[in-house]
Amino acid sequence: MVIGTAPIASAGTAGAAASAAAPSVRLEMVSHAVVGQRLSVRVVVSGAAHLGAMQGELRYNGHALDVERVQSPSALGGTGALTSLGVADTTDRTPIAFFTCATATCAAGAAAPTATATVATVDAVPIAGGTIEVRLDGISLVASDGTPIASPTAATAVVHVGAGTATWAAPHGPAFATRERAATLNLDTDRNGTVTTADLATLTRSWERGNEADTACATPEPGSDVNGD
Repeated sequence: MVIGTAPIASAGTAGAAASAAAPSVRLEMVSHAVVGQRLSVRVVVSGAAHLGAMQGELRYNGHALDVERVQSPSALGGTGALTSLGVADTTDRTPIAFFTCATATCAAGAAAPTATATVATVDAVPIAGGTIEVRLDGISLVASDGTPIASPTAATAVVHVGAGTATWAAPHGPAFATRERAATLNLDTDRNGTVTTADLATLTRSWERGNEADTACATPEPGSDVNGD
């Protein structure tokens, strides 16, 4: 279940379509490093030219890798400003999630959509020697009109740190699947007759609640399940 992400991306938009190419997500980073060296882990999405929102969970062993921050571009091709989502105090995982403003006004003057884009760069520092695995799972890609594009398989990458022989495997998250959305979305979560930033805040909090629980489909707060799944 995508909590908040797909509806947020779809607010006020229509007509964008998912790319015909098979969407995929990969992690890119150096293959060798030393303890204390700052690494950049890039999250690259391919085959989703009209990407409007994404969520996934970057998992790693916190005894071997310290994640310092996640940086995302200010916008994606064909959309307006990109807003990153995150939660604090997670263990062995860091959310990679964002939504964009894809209305005609927001997207005016935006660069053309591209089939491949780096959607996040994670700064991390290995704190132990050995082979360290990072894994991005629970991935959901959503088009700028709110249409689910795909839930690609987990992406993994490894870095060999120093001469250590230990293996630091990344944990696996709960099974994830994007369900079909209802035919009609009700983005007016507070039922006051208008869709405003207050509704956006409700959807964002709903996503945060699900991510804090680290479950495949957390129980939504009243009024926040806008796609009826």
